[in-house]
Amino acid sequence: SFAAFGEPLESRTVCGQEASAKCAADVRQRVTQLCVGERRCVVEAASIGAGCLRLAREAQVLTVRWTCRSDSLPRSALAVGGDLPALPLRAAKGLILDAKGNRVRLLGVNWLGGHDVEYVPAGLDKAPLREIARLIRALGFNLVRLSFSTEMVISDPRVPEHAVAANPKLYGLTALQVFDRVVSELDRHGLLIGMDNHMHDAGRYGHDTDCNGLWFSSRYSADDWVYMWRALARRYRAKRAIVLFGLKNDPRRVCRGPDPDRGADCNVDFAAVPPDDEGCVQANWSTGPEHLRYRDAVMRAGKVVLDEKPDALISICGLDYGASLVEIATSPPDLPPARTVYEAHEHQWFHPDWRGGRGDLLHACKLDAKWGFLPRDGVAPVVVTEFGMARRYQEDAPEKRWFDRVAAYLQHDGPLGDRGGLDWAYWQLAGVQDGGASRAGGDEDAYGLLNDCWTAPADEAHFAALRALMAAPAALPGSSDRFGDGRCQDLDWETWPPALPQWWPQWLPPPPRFSWPQWWPSSEDARSELIVQVAGAAGVLIALFCLCCLCRRRRRPWGAALAANARRCCWCIPRPAAPAPRRRPSFELRRWHTVSGVALEPWPAQEAERPRRYQNATSYTSA
Repeated sequence: SFAAFGEPLESRTVCGQEASAKCAADVRQRVTQLCVGERRCVVEAASIGAGCLRLAREAQVLTVRWTCRSDSLPRSALAVGGDLPALPLRAAKGLILDAKGNRVRLLGVNWLGGHDVEYVPAGLDKAPLREIARLIRALGFNLVRLSFSTEMVISDPRVPEHAVAANPKLYGLTALQVFDRVVSELDRHGLLIGMDNHMHDAGRYGHDTDCNGLWFSSRYSADDWVYMWRALARRYRAKRAIVLFGLKNDPRRVCRGPDPDRGADCNVDFAAVPPDDEGCVQANWSTGPEHLRYRDAVMRAGKVVLDEKPDALISICGLDYGASLVEIATSPPDLPPARTVYEAHEHQWFHPDWRGGRGDLLHACKLDAKWGFLPRDGVAPVVVTEFGMARRYQEDAPEKRWFDRVAAYLQHDGPLGDRGGLDWAYWQLAGVQDGGASRAGGDEDAYGLLNDCWTAPADEAHFAALRALMAAPAALPGSSDRFGDGRCQDLDWETWPPALPQWWPQWLPPPPRFSWPQWWPSSEDARSELIVQVAGAAGVLIALFCLCCLCRRRRRPWGAALAANARRCCWCIPRPAAPAPRRRPSFELRRWHTVSGVALEPWPAQEAERPRRYQNATSYTSA
């Protein structure tokens, strides 16, 4: 624990030396009595003790750092890091290489907060910046993906002191000045840095109705976005540790609807095109209106960054929340291939809950079709900059199945299984939420890696799963040629197998596949329209049939025909009770013994007693 009072001394290296030893001891004793085990506590300055009279007299600020139970985790269990690669990095044949031509596998973590309303990376109110950087390095990561907003760069506001309470040296600084200190500290600890333009407006989390899905918004134009990137690239031109410039996070459609952060509706009129039937405007890669072509936008911003920092790697996130890079193969951006990498995001809600061994193959083939083909075919590197699982993911069967498949794809079962595995960055570092849509600042983040105090991993089993991904994948039989054996060629992962309900037995295989005919539309909208047309035609035919039935007895008036035939044609009207069966006639031809030719009964003399069709007959023989 430590206590800090008044202005920090720049010459000191240990927070707490600003106070006397007697005062620090008094603070520790009093805080332990009042606060340990409590969610909140209040410590009066006058009650601390005689050793801290200056605190009571001058009303100085008191900062106390807590010690968490998991701080006892031995450092030897965490130290798995190595030396920094030779810079600058470059892209070649689907891999990221250092200046010496050696493969560099990026093992990163997302440090959020810079895009939030307080404009600083999270955790600076809980732990010293130096300790956070040291811990990230000790955990084995070699890359930190720092999020920020366009608003943070352009407005550069002064940060509130409570957001950096554990770092008094950062008091009074602006957002970019704090960002400078963070970048320098990470660089000093041997960590590479990736810049992530997470949002435009501070405090947003990605969803369709936040009006932040495109590279421009109602508040910031495309020119503002490009200006922001020029300013950042120029500011950090000399920082060689900043290797990735993520131009736009989660590019996606923008839709009309309520914005959970602002409590207002998102108005898509800023996109300057009519929205679709769902009230949304969708960005395209290289088609559609020019101002909605994502390819043109990233080329413009990428060239601006390279003008200011020629050794940077331009990182382009896939469309649809980073899930798809399909069009890159046919229409790549006009940027230097050695300076271009791509980002993919992978989350559980991107997929149905496929079960069994066939589900493993379907998941791998889907990722390969969406973006895995780029590193597999040596087109360009792909960094999975977002993936994460809850701390207790093993208790949730669908999430555990998903993570096991993702882990296999990142390692031995993916396109780089025989070349060291894919590059990735875990989502996320903070153990508490930092605000945003549907989030409450200070609440536990189920995906967060660290504890509430930012001193160690929150869950050892959770971190152990990540540590396993840091090791080079072991060569498994058949893993290196998984995509060369044709198993994904005819596999339709989009429609088969269907997502099974939770009650579906594990031992029961999926239902047999149904093959649609060739004329069946492939588009969901076209299918819906066809179904409506068929249903309407069927309704018209049924109505015509009923009318024909009602009017078929032309001799009767309409009312009589309706009364007589309504129950025959319309199943919704209950039918009357069936009439009693007719009495069979007493006369039957079987009474004539055909073998002996002897009549068992005499032939009726009266015509009325004979059967109708035999009334003209005079005997059994003639009948």
